[in-house]
Amino acid sequence: MMYCDFKTVTNTLYDHVVKSSIKSFTAFINTLLVTFINEKNSSSYDTSQASKFKTGERIPSKGCVEYYKKKERTALLDGISDINPMLAYKEPLHKFLYDLILNDNALSNEKQKATLEHHLQNYTDDTALADLIYDALILSMTRKYKKEQGEKEYHVVVSAKVQNQNICLAVTDLSRLFANTEYVPPCDHF
Repeated sequence: MMYCDFKTVTNTLYDHVVKSSIKSFTAFINTLLVTFINEKNSSSYDTSQASKFKTGERIPSKGCVEYYKKKERTALLDGISDINPMLAYKEPLHKFLYDLILNDNALSNEKQKATLEHHLQNYTDDTALADLIYDALILSMTRKYKKEQGEKEYHVVVSAKVQNQNICLAVTDLSRLFANTEYVPPCDHF
């Protein structure tokens, strides 16, 4: 199961960047978070730790998340607009991010609808893609994560209610699997 978490979103974006246009994942993250890094009070961001975002060993700091939550959309869109010309295969990227948010069962239906209501499922232009990237990044930065002792990776916190819903849906789906079928007897030679 894939979640709209920071590791998945940033790795997907980095996979779609033309590699000759950016040197490394760290440079990519630093370009994406450029407004936060350039602020005078951004001493809480350690640029050397950016490579750990790729493996899921780190998530954005609380200071970084609060910065982008309180700032205008343009703060993060500035970094996205710097990366947007470097992106290749924009149509599949747009569809993947849309489906990632749509199929993330750890998000409430209301949150999914509120996020996706002003997005089309298919790529239309760079502005629409930038808005979808913005929403995916904000979702991935503001959601709850946990890191259990001994684990290297941060994991999305999935509520017990969502976990129980999945179990109930699976049982219900199995019981309805052959509900609309009719019995066809085997051939005579059997």
